[in-house]
Amino acid sequence: MRILFVAFGMVGGTLLLTSLGQACSCLPPPPPLEAAGEADLVFAGKVVSIVEADSEDLFSPLIVELQTEEVFKGVEGAESIAVMTGSDGALCGFGFREGASYLVYARRSRGKFWTGLCDRTTGREFAGEEVKVLRQLPKPLSLEIAMRVGELVLTVAGGSGRALRLERSVDLQEWTTVLSLSPSHSPFVLEDPLPADRPMQFFRIREAGP
Repeated sequence: MRILFVAFGMVGGTLLLTSLGQACSCLPPPPPLEAAGEADLVFAGKVVSIVEADSEDLFSPLIVELQTEEVFKGVEGAESIAVMTGSDGALCGFGFREGASYLVYARRSRGKFWTGLCDRTTGREFAGEEVKVLRQLPKPLSLEIAMRVGELVLTVAGGSGRALRLERSVDLQEWTTVLSLSPSHSPFVLEDPLPADRPMQFFRIREAGP
């Protein structure tokens, strides 16, 4: 099982937290597409577990694992996503409940993804129209590589109807376009013959551009 670990905390809007006993206060979040444009990860998922990150720390965040239901932006392919949030509302923690489903907006900060009460994260039951809007976003783009006898198999997901470039490198510094494509469906599978004398190489998929 593939699990993506994501950290949840206090990001988004304007955060005003003056003391432990006071509530988290924020500006209203922007509309869905604007909020998604600012976020690095947007997904829907069902909570399967909630545990403390550190039981010895009074202010320890909670680790919340969600079974992935739908990804709108960011990461595709993980069966579950583990997130962190503040332990209570005074720390801008979101009140997740085990067994409930949520629509989550998260941003990357200091190498982790964060969200909280100041973002558009909300219960899935309140987000029916919002989900319809988010489905207008392009699907996350991903590339998976597998080896078969005598060839590489490259699977491109999320690229349907988009102009893409498949690039190759031997040093992760210089990249060469090996194929321009615009898949009509997703996932799209490519097969590449693998000569015995080919050096180690790396591949990436990108939106076509200048």
